[in-house]
Amino acid sequence: PGRRLIFLGSALESFDHARAPRSGSCLRSAVAPATLAGVVLLFFLYLGQRSATRELRAMVLSDRADVLIAAGDGVGAEQLLLEVADLDSSAPRLHRRLAVAHMLAGRHLEAITAANEQLRREPRDVGTAALLGAAQILTHDLKGAEQT
Repeated sequence: PGRRLIFLGSALESFDHARAPRSGSCLRSAVAPATLAGVVLLFFLYLGQRSATRELRAMVLSDRADVLIAAGDGVGAEQLLLEVADLDSSAPRLHRRLAVAHMLAGRHLEAITAANEQLRREPRDVGTAALLGAAQILTHDLKGAEQT
């Protein structure tokens, strides 16, 4: 992707040199700002498209993870949700679903970490608090479970 922009910039530059009159730089000075503006516009369009693509991929992976959680496949859901976290860490209830996936996979300490992160983001999330308490009981942290 970066190569395309460099190629486009050099192609526009060579076009500018080929079309510029030999006697002066009147056309060249008028085309250079337009060329630069065009390249900058293309760059921002590229970044916007890339961001939308990342968000769409995160949504698809998140939906697939939900299906795996419903099927009881915590390990598969963990992998997908970790990829979602890399793509879009602000995905709704990401850490809550990650805590559920960790619980299904038997990784209770990771579930506690994910549940704590979700509660940091949404302190009134009662479902996550219950999940945290369950994970704490499974790790024999009865005092922590009682406080939760």
